[in-house]
Amino acid sequence: MKYIIFIFVCIWVTLLMISYGQQAIMAIDEKEFETEINNLQQGKDIVMREKKEERSLNDQLVILLHGLRGSSKSMQYIEKALQGEGYSVINYDYPSTSEPIEKLTEDIFRVLRTRMEDARVVHFVTHSMGGIILRWYLQDHDIEKLGRVVMLVPPSKGSEIVDKLSGIFLFELITGPAGLQLGTKQGSIPVQLNDPNFELGIIAADKSINPFLSMFLPGKDDGRVSLDRVCPEVFTDYVCLPTSHLQVLSYPRAIVQMLHFIKEGRFLTEN
Repeated sequence: MKYIIFIFVCIWVTLLMISYGQQAIMAIDEKEFETEINNLQQGKDIVMREKKEERSLNDQLVILLHGLRGSSKSMQYIEKALQGEGYSVINYDYPSTSEPIEKLTEDIFRVLRTRMEDARVVHFVTHSMGGIILRWYLQDHDIEKLGRVVMLVPPSKGSEIVDKLSGIFLFELITGPAGLQLGTKQGSIPVQLNDPNFELGIIAADKSINPFLSMFLPGKDDGRVSLDRVCPEVFTDYVCLPTSHLQVLSYPRAIVQMLHFIKEGRFLTEN
């Protein structure tokens, strides 16, 4: 009984921390954020911002897919950074805890297919489960104009947290059916995915703000996914940053790296 109460309290605290993390992403001062982005871009080996009269990126579409329990608001800083570079952006919102991954994927791309038609190139930036949804779609479908993909902290090989906590009512309530498919065991969605055959940049994180969930993850982790399970077998480039699973969405260095990969197909060398 004590064990059950302990697990209940820990999951409740975890839910509060998830909520706090989402609010923290949205509470960043926008002017300070933009200043830091600009400072990081200065002195790099390419100029990230070009005069719009010299080159327009409006015919390049970037689609953003948030993660489990996320929303389009959690991707707002990524959206603004891409728009600032001249890209057209679709920051797509979907009910991530309502359906299994197969149904979510079907519903998402039923809408996105028509919205991709006019773009010359279609890039994707995904967070966590959003990357799994994109890869699940590409199992049986092609995106003819697919450009580059940046995945932030994806559970490419699943998460041990799901293995350990599946079967606990409160955890299942928090994650919904899609979250329960992100384990590491046979039959989980990540285990079934084909190797990526597109330009893929992986941004990992190695700082956790959730010691309870980190107890279930071997080695270094971001509070949701262990570093050893972030990368698929095949990818183009990889960078690991000192931030957490949620905070990566508003971490200036992550956003500069994302912009660089979308433009150049590689990450900048971290100092």
